[in-house]
Amino acid sequence: QMQSGVSNSEFIVPVQAKNTAEVFFQKRSARLATLSLADEMAKQSVSDDEIKAYYEANQKSFVQPEQVKVQYIDLSGSQIEKGIEVKDVEIAQYYQDNKAQFMTQRLAHIQFANEQDAKATYDELQKGANFADVAKAKSLDKVSGENGGDLGWVNANELPKAFEDAAAALQVGQYSQPINVDGNYHIILVKERKPAKVLPLDEVKAEIAAQIRQNLMGNQFFSIEKRVADKAFEDASSLKAAADEAGVKVQETGYFSRKDVPSELNYPNVTSAIFDSDLSQGGSNSEPMSVGEQHSLVVRVLDHKPQSTRSFEDMKGEIAATLKHQKAEAIVLAQADKFVQDLTAGKAVDGLNFGEAQTWVFAETKDPVLGDVIFSMKKPADGSVTYKAAKNAEGGVVIVALDSVEDGKLTASEKKQFAAQIEQTDRISLQNSLLNALRAKAKIEINDTFINQEQ
Repeated sequence: QMQSGVSNSEFIVPVQAKNTAEVFFQKRSARLATLSLADEMAKQSVSDDEIKAYYEANQKSFVQPEQVKVQYIDLSGSQIEKGIEVKDVEIAQYYQDNKAQFMTQRLAHIQFANEQDAKATYDELQKGANFADVAKAKSLDKVSGENGGDLGWVNANELPKAFEDAAAALQVGQYSQPINVDGNYHIILVKERKPAKVLPLDEVKAEIAAQIRQNLMGNQFFSIEKRVADKAFEDASSLKAAADEAGVKVQETGYFSRKDVPSELNYPNVTSAIFDSDLSQGGSNSEPMSVGEQHSLVVRVLDHKPQSTRSFEDMKGEIAATLKHQKAEAIVLAQADKFVQDLTAGKAVDGLNFGEAQTWVFAETKDPVLGDVIFSMKKPADGSVTYKAAKNAEGGVVIVALDSVEDGKLTASEKKQFAAQIEQTDRISLQNSLLNALRAKAKIEINDTFINQEQ
């Protein structure tokens, strides 16, 4: 209630929405001239002392996180399903054994919002009130109520299970006591139930085949999973025996850390087993770990690299390239600033070529780094051009020639929709501020030992 009360107090006035829309959808026409860093980098040199000083000043940047290399086998019901064939004789037998599932019955009901009203009406029925008349007068289900509560002929699984279970317990002509179904209360009447209404086999054949296939797949999956678990335990030297038992291939990853777990293994229980259990030390196979319905993984850690700092020798070449880039960038940026001064003063700059005009929209993220520069530039006066030196997302140096600025324009319906989005965003921000304030004042104790214990 407090969160809702605070967030719902947020509002914006029309002028805010208008000004924000004009900026958010603003268009700027700009031309770019790229200055080459490659030529300047080729001229640069760095000493061993510079490289070493950079290495020592940036030790945290060279920390290599804990990494593992893993083999795994993937067990899924979909693999098993491909080999399952359901025969007509199996469908016919299932149909005979489960005819009740495919029988229709004619039902009626009276629906209420609460148990008190339902019980009061049940007492009326017990005293002789007519079911159809009561349904017409009191049922919340107005559609069936107009027909005396009649729901017509109903097949199995068409209504909520609690409703069908209550109907199944009644004799024809009998009505139930009030039954709670998904928060509403129902008095259910079985009007007819005839063997003649059993659905023909042809009408339910596909449904039966799917059910049999699902049952067989489930049984086979759990049987295979059990045999795979046994093989993985018996032969701890590899996953080959377990994979052969399941008829699948052993798959292998490259090295990865907790932050870049391959999508095939990126499940909390699997990640925890790989990094936090004895599996991380290698030499053993995991048990099948469930990652979904009829989907399990068995993993084996081939190699484990603890967290370490990359050596100076490993990083020397990379640092040298970084330092050369920094030196070249500083020189080219200084040159670009000089070009900007000349262009602003109306002087021509030999060898500087601008490309075709590009349209930049604030709401788009064509190049976040360069976009921030373009939209921070001063609007050019009529007929003039504004220049500025900048870097782009690739680390290159460019000179921006800003030709024109056009405020965003929206239709009336777009303005209304945008204003609603702004208000919703502001409400979420306000709610998060409230939560952060409450968390800052709260004393929270976390039992890390319990959380990190092996499952």
